[in-house]
Amino acid sequence: MTFLTYADLSSATNATTDATELLVYVNNITDGMAMPMVLFAFFIVAFISSGTFSLKTKGFWQWHFSFAAAGFATFGLAVLMSLKNGLLEPTYLLISLGVAILGVVILYMASE
Repeated sequence: MTFLTYADLSSATNATTDATELLVYVNNITDGMAMPMVLFAFFIVAFISSGTFSLKTKGFWQWHFSFAAAGFATFGLAVLMSLKNGLLEPTYLLISLGVAILGVVILYMASE
C-alpha cells in the first residue's frame, strides 16, 4: 500500500509576509497544474463577460473581439504570474502569448 504525502503548509516559507507563497504552495502540491487552470478559468470568464458586454451594447456577440480581448487579458495575467518564481512555468506564458497572437490574426481576418 502506498501513501501519498504532501508537503504541509509549514513548508511554505514566508507565508505570513508574502501571500504569493501560498499560491506557490498550491501549485507545488498539484504538480504545477493549479495556475494553468486559473489562467484557463480567467480566459473563459473574460471571454464570456466580453461577449455579454458586446451583446448588451451592440445587440450581437462579436466572438472574435471577445476572443482577442480575453487572450490579451490572459496574457497580462500570465506575465504577472511569471514574475514570481515557481508560480507559472514559461511554457504556459508562451501558450498565452500564442492565444493572444491568434486573437489578433482572427481579428485581422474578420475585419471588413
